[in-house]
Amino acid sequence: MSVLCLIANPDDPAVTPELIAKIQGHVGGEINWLAQTIACEINSPKSSDALNITKEMIAEYPIDVVLLPKENHKKRRKKLLLADMDSTIIEQECI
Repeated sequence: MSVLCLIANPDDPAVTPELIAKIQGHVGGEINWLAQTIACEINSPKSSDALNITKEMIAEYPIDVVLLPKENHKKRRKKLLLADMDSTIIEQECI
């Protein structure tokens, strides 16, 4: 079992219900909204090629996608954040 996660920048919320419904129609699974238009999970996609199908469908959108194991929820917990602090976190350049 796996979870397909789609994530967009809150300033450019591209994860629309219409797009998610279209993806679900191709890969199957159950939709779980984490943040409307920003982050969504598709639990237990039925397609064995769900990640590649989704990548093709979102190629023109500013959306990240990842396929995660669902077996052990603790494995999905985030343990490390790696970011370019100047532009990612504070949204301005500084010295």
